[in-house]
Amino acid sequence: MFSWLALESVVLRRFMEVAPEPAALRPTIGIHFAPPVVGCVAYLSITTGTPDLFAQALFGYGVFQGLVLVRLIPWLGAQPFAPSYWAYTFATAACALAGLRLLERGLRGPIEWLAPAIFVIANVVIGTIFMRTLWLLLRGRLLPVTPPVAAPA
Repeated sequence: MFSWLALESVVLRRFMEVAPEPAALRPTIGIHFAPPVVGCVAYLSITTGTPDLFAQALFGYGVFQGLVLVRLIPWLGAQPFAPSYWAYTFATAACALAGLRLLERGLRGPIEWLAPAIFVIANVVIGTIFMRTLWLLLRGRLLPVTPPVAAPA
C-alpha cells in the first residue's frame, strides 16, 4: 500500500510527460489499476461494520482508474491481443469483489447498482480475455516462436 502511494505520482507523471509506451508494453498498464481495489478488499477483510470513508475512497479511486482504462481502449488496443492482456484480470476481479464486499457489509446508495454492474463487466472482460487466449492457443500463436540468436564467436 505504501509503495503504491509513493509510486502513484511517478507513474502518472510518466504517463503524462514522457513519450508514450511502445505498443507491446501498453497492456501492462492494467497492473496499475490493481492497488486501490486490492487494497480495498484487503482493508475490508481486516475491518468490521459498515465500510468507512477510507474503504470507499480506495474503491472510488479504483473505479476511476478503471474508467481511465476504458477511455484508453483504442490506444491500448494498438497492439494485437497477447497474453500480456491478462494484466487486466487481477484488478478487474478485485474491483468486482470490492464492490460486492462493500454491498455485503451494508453500504447503501450508488453501490447497490454499481457493484452488480461491475461484477457483470468483470466477468465479460475476464471471459473475453480467456476466450481470446484460448483462440491463440488453438491457433498455435499463444507463445510465438522466436528464432534462436547465434552466439558471438
